[in-house]
Amino acid sequence: MVRWEDIPEALQGSMKTRTAPFERTPWAEAPKLVDARVAIITTAAIHRRDDRPFTGHEGDYRVIPGDVEYGELAMTHSSVNFDRSAYQQDVNVCLPLEHVRTLVASVI
Repeated sequence: MVRWEDIPEALQGSMKTRTAPFERTPWAEAPKLVDARVAIITTAAIHRRDDRPFTGHEGDYRVIPGDVEYGELAMTHSSVNFDRSAYQQDVNVCLPLEHVRTLVASVI
């Protein structure tokens, strides 16, 4: 990712004011973990290699099954400010599938 000090001051100010307030009260009661379904949302433009790549300012999504092999994934993030080196070393940085799989295995 881009470093904070590399972002122009005007944009830093704008980014600081965009933080949404968050109450400590949950919006809804969660089901028991064994009954829960999990969705991971990422803006890293990760998709299966046979899916249509992301091309820019899209607002759509791609479904990635929980049992996907890491070699089947691609990243088509087009921002020059997005550092892909961490993703190249460990996809879990952007899409923590391994952590979710570990949690699922511990519940079953």
